[in-house]
Amino acid sequence: MGKEIYRDGDFYLILRGGTYQVHGYNVAGRRIRVSCGTRELQEAKIFLENMKREYVGGWREDYDRADRSWKDVAKLIYDRQKPMAFKRGLPFELEPSDIYALMKSTGFRCAISGIPFAKRLIKDGKRDPWAASIDRIENRHGYSVENCRVVCVAANIALADWGIDVLLRLSRGILKSSLVLSDELTPDRHRDEENQDKTLIRLVKSE
Repeated sequence: MGKEIYRDGDFYLILRGGTYQVHGYNVAGRRIRVSCGTRELQEAKIFLENMKREYVGGWREDYDRADRSWKDVAKLIYDRQKPMAFKRGLPFELEPSDIYALMKSTGFRCAISGIPFAKRLIKDGKRDPWAASIDRIENRHGYSVENCRVVCVAANIALADWGIDVLLRLSRGILKSSLVLSDELTPDRHRDEENQDKTLIRLVKSE
């Protein structure tokens, strides 16, 4: 076991074989061990910070790609969704500017979960679960500003197949389970229950 070099909350760096590793615990209290791939402490600290932000808030470094603006993302979504709506015979009244405005209104976060959007739509040949996508609030109506919100792909798939009730039940179950597992597996590393409650309240209000 390497010696602890630097700590940031439940995440810390150790030096093993000349290379830094991040150790810590995820939201379910399960242990994490990931190589930083560097021998430089400053680079390892940046790696740890990015990793912590991903596990805690869903943010990833490539979410803020400098070569793609949120307006570019809105245009990509528009170009993808409009032909699909046409094939299904659904009215499509949105413009790229409308999609951008909907994303901006939530701080470029999923309107259901609050998780930051990824700027990429495809990851390794598959849809990125955190990419922005258009969700129709009432499926019997078409694509209009009043009937649409922008959510992450993962939430949109669940909404399309099962609806908000199933998604909320799953979310509540995951949050409750993570608290139980955290207490059982790491009794000395209690999570902030107040923040968990606030998350549940936000989910319920979005119902």
